Amino acid sequence: MKATYLSRTLMVTSALKIDRFEKGQHSGADINLIDLEDAVPAADKQLAREELAKLRPEQVHGTLGVRINSVHTRDGLADLLTILDSEVEPDLVVVPKVESPQHIRLVDEILTKADRSCHLWALIETPRGVADAMAIGAASPRLTALTFGLADFAAEMGATLAWDGMLSARVQVVMAARASGLVAVDAPTFDLSDNKMLELEARKAADIGYSGKIVVHPQQIAVVNDVFSPSPDAVEWARDVVRSFEQTDGGIRVVDGSMVGPPFLRKALAILELQERR
Repeated sequence: MKATYLSRTLMVTSALKIDRFEKGQHSGADINLIDLEDAVPAADKQLAREELAKLRPEQVHGTLGVRINSVHTRDGLADLLTILDSEVEPDLVVVPKVESPQHIRLVDEILTKADRSCHLWALIETPRGVADAMAIGAASPRLTALTFGLADFAAEMGATLAWDGMLSARVQVVMAARASGLVAVDAPTFDLSDNKMLELEARKAADIGYSGKIVVHPQQIAVVNDVFSPSPDAVEWARDVVRSFEQTDGGIRVVDGSMVGPPFLRKALAILELQERR
C-alpha cells in the first residue's frame, strides 16, 4: 500500500480546536493532522473524541491524519473506536509510542476487521522503538511512514534536543523506513521564532533521507515545503540524467561533468516523481 499523497509537511492541530484545523487546511501543508494525544490534556480526552466525531466530509479538504493515544491505553482504544464510528475516515492514523511491530499489527487488525482502508504511520519516540525500528518498519503493508519523535526520545534519553546528539537516532529511523520502502518524516523544530534554524534542520533531515517534517505552526510550512521540494536545478539535472540513460544501454556515463551510474538514475526518477506530484 503506497501512499499517494505528499508528505513534506504535516501540520498538527488539537482536536479541541477544530476551527483551527479547518483554517489550517488552506495554509499549504500537505497533511493536516488532528491530534488526540499530546495536544489534548488528560481530562479532555473524551471531549476531544467527541469533537472529532462531529467532523463532516464537507469540512475536510486534502489529506487528513489523526494521531491517537498509545494503543496500550484505554484512551488509545477509545480513539480507534471513535475513528471506526466516525463519518469521516482519515487518510492516515498516526500511532504514537511504537516500540514493537505488535503495536502496528494490533491497529492494522482492528482497522482491517472494520473494513477501513486508512494508512498507518508509526511514531518512533522511545529508545526501545528506535532500537526495534527496522522490525517496526516491516510490520504491516498498511504502514507507509515512520516518524521520529524528538521530544519524547530526548526526554527518555536524558539528552538535549540538539541536532548532533540526536543524529544517530534520526539515522536509524530513516534507514528503517527506507529499508521497507516507507516515507520518513522528521520531528518538528519547536522554536517558532527562528526560521533559520528551521531551514537548517530541515535541510539536514533532507540530507540524510527524510521526505518531510512535522510542523507545529502555519508559519513553518512554506520553509519546510521549499526544502523538501526539488529545486529547478535539481529537476533539470534529473531530466538530463534520465535523458542520458534513455539514449544508451546503461552503465556509467558523464552528466554535467560528473560520473553518473544507475543509483543516480533512481535518484533522478524520484526527483521527477516528486515534482509531478506537487
